[in-house]
Amino acid sequence: MKTIYQYIDNIVDGLPMDNAEREELRLEMTSHLEEHAKELMAFGWSEEEAAGEAIRCFGNEKRISSELKKAVFPFYKIFRFLFSTIFLTAALHLLSYEAMVYYNPQYEFGLEPGYLFTTYMLVFFLAGIAEILYEAVSQAYKVKWLQSPWVVILVPAAFISGLTSLDWFKQPERYQDGLWLDLFAILIGAFIYLLARQLYTLLFLPSKGKTGSAGQR
Repeated sequence: MKTIYQYIDNIVDGLPMDNAEREELRLEMTSHLEEHAKELMAFGWSEEEAAGEAIRCFGNEKRISSELKKAVFPFYKIFRFLFSTIFLTAALHLLSYEAMVYYNPQYEFGLEPGYLFTTYMLVFFLAGIAEILYEAVSQAYKVKWLQSPWVVILVPAAFISGLTSLDWFKQPERYQDGLWLDLFAILIGAFIYLLARQLYTLLFLPSKGKTGSAGQR
């Protein structure tokens, strides 16, 4: 029943609950699926076929995991999005400040609230588009590597930055004193946003309880 154990691990690992609750849910789901599979095997199905049919009847693991997250932590995605956009805005301003100080040490630089707000709104808008793109792709295509936001978000960002960077080679004089960083702003922003997304999970969600899990039987 290894297929069933892996399927359940994909559902319960990363849910916003403590290890004991996660393990209890894992055991309940394992019991239900194994019982269904054994009923099918009694009618002559092979173990592999029975496990596959039980999983098919139970439903898509990504959708189930998403619904469980909503039930346990209904505002999970909203809080993660806000945390990530605020983190990205702060990181971009810090990077911009350090670049300006490095390339133009003769000037004094300060933080303007209006500029900070404008940057955040731009980050909010672009990150929102990225999340919508990720949700659409992950729902439309069940290929495993397309379920990763690192692929769906970072690859297009790298492609866009690659296109914009061509201007650097055509007109290098326009990108002196750190202005070349602007050409890679989308790629840098996407990378930091995904890091912030991952950081939120590490900071605010319980770690995965692998010890004694069904997937290791």
